[in-house]
Amino acid sequence: MYGAANAFVEAEPMARNSGRSVHLRSLEDPFIENWGTIADAFGMRRGTGRVHALVYLSLEPLCSVRIAERLDIHIDQAEAHLRQLCAWGVVHGTDCVVEGSRRRVYDAERDPWTWFLQTLRERRHREFILLLMSVRNVSDYSSELLQSIDPAERERLAQLHLRIARFGVFFEELAQLIDAMTRLGKGPLFKALKMASRFVR
Repeated sequence: MYGAANAFVEAEPMARNSGRSVHLRSLEDPFIENWGTIADAFGMRRGTGRVHALVYLSLEPLCSVRIAERLDIHIDQAEAHLRQLCAWGVVHGTDCVVEGSRRRVYDAERDPWTWFLQTLRERRHREFILLLMSVRNVSDYSSELLQSIDPAERERLAQLHLRIARFGVFFEELAQLIDAMTRLGKGPLFKALKMASRFVR
């Protein structure tokens, strides 16, 4: 899954090797920018997505200095992005001795599905549960209000309550779907999707 740390040789930054920089950067740069945009759509900061894309593409583990140089960002920014990626489990850091000094280098999980499912899991934990609780609170409040409102307004409020309650049910079902996807993992998820596809042809 990850590169062996003891086999690490200091990674040449992708821009340092002039023989490969022009051609490879023409492929790497749009990939990095696209990944940053996709990451942003899934709730990961765009800059974090760009760092992830670079580590994912690199054939050797990279240190934060090389990442900062390649993406033209400050070293502190690179390290902050790397900490988040490690916390999410999609990048792995290893300490190595390079030219007599100790450095931490980073490699990425190569399966994009692992990134996708882990990102879903983290978003659910960090953001989705709070949003779900808020939706539940609004639905509960509309139910309480319906019991105490003036009869003249009750019919309109009942319609509003129904729409809010339906959205609450949708959110509950969506939470269950996210839980199922992240718990199943790639293999069982693919099998389930393949079986489902047979019924919609």
